[in-house]
Amino acid sequence: MKIFFTRHAKSRMRERRISKENVVEVMRSPQPQEIIGQDRYQFYRHFGKRFIRVTCQFEKGIFVIITAVDKNS
Repeated sequence: MKIFFTRHAKSRMRERRISKENVVEVMRSPQPQEIIGQDRYQFYRHFGKRFIRVTCQFEKGIFVIITAVDKNS
């Protein structure tokens, strides 16, 4: 799986203390996932008490991470 992190995503991940490893894990085994537009997805996953949402777009075989949010914050 090829993943690209936008500058916006990196900034939000830093603010919310979400690691790239967390994002990759969310994408590999989401609980659940949904389609929110053409080639745009949201993936969710629990990490203990944290519930992380990753929003991405699939472009030319690459998942472009738009943002990541800790839903408990």
